[in-house]
Amino acid sequence: MFWDGTRWVAERPTSPAPAPRRRLADAIATIPILILVPLLLSPYLAARASDSRLSVSGQAVPGGQIGVTGAGWPSRTNLQLTWDGSASGMPGVRINSRGAFATTVTVPLAALPAVHTLAVVSSGNGRNVRTASVLAISSAQVLASVPVTVVTDTTGATAPPSQAPGPTPGPVVTPPPDPTLAPTRPPTPDPTTPPVPTAPPNPTPPPNPTPPPGPTLTFAAECNGSSVPSAFRALYQVGDPGFGLDSDFMGDMRQVSAANGFCTITAERRSTPSGNAYASAAIATYGTFSQKYGTFEARIRYPKGAGVWPAFWLLADGSKQTPPEVDIFEAYPGPGTGSSGTSVAVFSNHFSGGTQYTAWDAGSSLTGAWHVWSLVWTPDSMTVRVDGVKLGTLTGHVPTIRMYPILDLAIGATGYRIDGSTPASLDMDIDYLRVYAP
Repeated sequence: MFWDGTRWVAERPTSPAPAPRRRLADAIATIPILILVPLLLSPYLAARASDSRLSVSGQAVPGGQIGVTGAGWPSRTNLQLTWDGSASGMPGVRINSRGAFATTVTVPLAALPAVHTLAVVSSGNGRNVRTASVLAISSAQVLASVPVTVVTDTTGATAPPSQAPGPTPGPVVTPPPDPTLAPTRPPTPDPTTPPVPTAPPNPTPPPNPTPPPGPTLTFAAECNGSSVPSAFRALYQVGDPGFGLDSDFMGDMRQVSAANGFCTITAERRSTPSGNAYASAAIATYGTFSQKYGTFEARIRYPKGAGVWPAFWLLADGSKQTPPEVDIFEAYPGPGTGSSGTSVAVFSNHFSGGTQYTAWDAGSSLTGAWHVWSLVWTPDSMTVRVDGVKLGTLTGHVPTIRMYPILDLAIGATGYRIDGSTPASLDMDIDYLRVYAP
C-alpha cells in the first residue's frame, strides 16, 4: 500500500514529469532588470563621485587670508591642507558629522604673483603627515586640489599712492646730535662746524609725484586686525645702550597693541628695571623679513613732547648693531627751534667711516597726523619721500646687503631730554608697513 498524498493505493504513485526548463525565457526576462538597475543608480554614483570637493573664497595676497571649504568627505576624519606641496604653516581640519569643513588659510608671505596649488591630503587619522620641513607631500597623498591665484595687492596699493601736494618745504636745518648708535659711534661734529647743508627740496613739487619703482609687493604687515601682525618682533631688551636715555625697550610686546585699524607703540611713565622714567618698545621684522634694495614704506602718526624720539629705520639682516644703519626718518618733536621741533625730520645713513644726513623742515607740524614715509633704495642711491614729496637723496656709501625695517618710540636723546611738560603716556600709531621689489 502506498500513500499518494490523498489516499492509500495498491501501486507506487509515479512522479509527475518535470516542467520544461525556461532558461532562455528567464535570461531574456532579466535583461530589463540589468539595464534598469544601473540607470537608477547612476545619478547616485555620479553624485558620490563628485561629493568630495574643495573650494576657496576671497582674493589672495601675500600674508592675507582666504576662506577654504570642503564637503562630501567621510565624517569625523582628519585632513591636512598643503600649499604647493608643503603642509608647513597650513592648518589641519577635522571633518564634521555632515562631511564638511570650513577654515581659513594664510597665504605665505613669500608667495609670488602666480597660480599656486592648494590641496587637501589625508593626515592618516592619527598618523602625522610628513610636512615639507621633513619631506614634501607626494602626489599620491593628494585627495583634492584647487588653483589659487595670488595677486600683489587687492587694495590697489601695489605702488605707493599719489598724494596731494605736501607742505611747502622750508630751509634745511642742522640735525641734532644723532643718538641712534651705541656709545662707540664716532662723535657728532661740533655744532660750531656743521656740515654743509643739502639743497632744499623743490618748493613747488608736482601735484602728483611719480611713484617710486617697484610695483610688486614683497612684504606687507597690515595693522587692520585685533592683533599685532606676527611678522613684528620686539627688538631690544632692557638696558640696550644708546636708544632712549629716559626710556627702556622692555624686550617684549607689552607696550604694543592693535585696535581701531592700526598698531600702537605706547611709551608710558612707570617704573622700569633700569629705573628710567618711561617704558616703551621697538618692533621689527628681525628674523622674519629682510630685503636688499626696493621701496620700504610705512604710514605713521607720532606725538609731540619734550624728549619724544620716534623713528623708522633699517639694520643689517641678522644684526642688532650699527653700522650700517639707514634712518628713513627720525624726529625730535619737542619745543624749540633749529635741530628740533614738530616740523623737522632727519634722514641719515650711518656707515663704518661716518654719517651722511639731510634734515628737512616741513614748515608746519608733522605731529598728530598720518604721514606716509618711504625709502627708495637702489644700488646707487637712497631717496626718502614723505607724502610723495622728496625729502632728500644720499648717493655715497649705499648699503649692498639685506636689511630689515624697525619702528620705535624712544624717549630721551643726547641734548634732548624729558621735562615736566612731557605727557605721561605717548602713542606712536602704525597703519601699515609695506615693502616693494626693486
